[in-house]
Amino acid sequence: MRRLTAELIRDARLTDNTIHIATQHLNDTGCLWLVPICGLAGWGAARLRMPTAWFLAPMIAAGVISGSGLIASGHMPATLLLVAKLVVGFSLGAKFKREAMRSLPRAIAIGIPLLILIGGLCAGAAIAVDLLIGSSEPVPTLILGFSIGGMAEMVLTAKALSQNAALVAAFHAVRAVSVNLLAGPLWARISRYPLFKD
Repeated sequence: MRRLTAELIRDARLTDNTIHIATQHLNDTGCLWLVPICGLAGWGAARLRMPTAWFLAPMIAAGVISGSGLIASGHMPATLLLVAKLVVGFSLGAKFKREAMRSLPRAIAIGIPLLILIGGLCAGAAIAVDLLIGSSEPVPTLILGFSIGGMAEMVLTAKALSQNAALVAAFHAVRAVSVNLLAGPLWARISRYPLFKD
């Protein structure tokens, strides 16, 4: 495991040095200030009982600070992104239980057709929006923006396909903020109706 991690970090450093030029990275001072500010934003939002506070508040804070020009915007160092992905992967993997693994084949059999259906609906919605408003963005960018995948995965896919990664990130940021803030209160109202009660 150590060898694999070391190789991944070495490859990330090579990619970081050869693909991205230095001016594209957030400057060191900006990164240093951004970490405690985002930490405070997450802590404050958690104290206010904001849903998914440690995700939403730092994302909003970093977006506001970067968008206002207080720090140089650009790409995060690939090594830092790699470490973050490893932590997220370890965290998700550690939540699997033996009972859940037994039901996995059935979940996959049901989930794959549903994902294809939902993906098709999202692509159809993106194409419909493009036809209705005549967007200047290419259809693949809109499809990635409308897709149900995670923000990181969709942005990386947009970069790999040479699409507008910033627009895709904006789509998913708006979706994440709106769903996380509105889903709870909306369900609290809807669940009062007899149709949604057990």
